[in-house]
Amino acid sequence: RVGRRSSWVLGTMAAVFVVGPLGAALLVAGGSLGTTLVRRARASRRRREVERRVPDALELIVLTVRAGLTAHQMIDVLSTRGPPATQPAFVEVRRRLDRGVPIADALLGLTDELGDDVRPTIDALRLSIRNGTSIASALDLLADDVRRNRRQLAEAAARTLPVRLSVPLVLCALPAFVLIVIVPTVIAAVRSLGADLP
Repeated sequence: RVGRRSSWVLGTMAAVFVVGPLGAALLVAGGSLGTTLVRRARASRRRREVERRVPDALELIVLTVRAGLTAHQMIDVLSTRGPPATQPAFVEVRRRLDRGVPIADALLGLTDELGDDVRPTIDALRLSIRNGTSIASALDLLADDVRRNRRQLAEAAARTLPVRLSVPLVLCALPAFVLIVIVPTVIAAVRSLGADLP
């Protein structure tokens, strides 16, 4: 951060000497706006990737519970072998556990990091940990819901595909149609008009 600030200061001073105070102010404002937009775009892209990978993480949670792993072991598996987009959330849970936070409370952070899609699964896990009950059947039902939601999202994306493909199709086919059909007709009409004139 210190290096970035010093580079900003040096860049601003150089801009003041090269383009004057007003130009430097415009350059700094444009650079600041650009970095903010890039940061937001990265965060939005990361959020979309997390949303896309949450069902995979939930499937892995179901598999680890079905395999008989404890909640601590499940967190270890998901923080090292889970989908890369969701690993940081489980690494943070692992850190909280290392600091002595109870696992039922540490799991609450997953809903903040991964979104509301994981809330039912996390709530079921927390209840199971607190009551010492098995949640395999509940997790199977939740996994079925996740699969159904994923299928519906894929079908919705497939329905929008023809609309999205129509724009490049028109942009690529229309110029060819104009060059092959319309232009020769116009040229022939212009020539016939020129021949008819005295």
